[in-house]
Amino acid sequence: MTRDPWRTELGRLEQHVDEAENLLATALAGTSDDVDDVVEQYLALPQWSPASGIGRMPQELVAPAEELLARQRDLASRIEVFMRGVKRQRSIADRIHGATTARPRSVYLDVQA
Repeated sequence: MTRDPWRTELGRLEQHVDEAENLLATALAGTSDDVDDVVEQYLALPQWSPASGIGRMPQELVAPAEELLARQRDLASRIEVFMRGVKRQRSIADRIHGATTARPRSVYLDVQA
């Protein structure tokens, strides 16, 4: 059984995790003008799906795969914390905006005069 397909798949998955980690780092560093842009970039990442028909994973690749799985779980947790913070900030911003923005007044127009 060849190991190359599994190495290729793990490499593809690692690249996906790297890209997601970089986007999260950009969002956390505030180097993007808009969090929505970062979220859109994340959602635009191609979905990873496992290859089929490559057989069982070789034993020597199990440890690297487990490390990659741990990175994925850690990343998912950090994204969740980040998104909760964004939601909280937007809620506060909406309250401030509502409290400081003048409410429109009714305007009546005499169309018969």
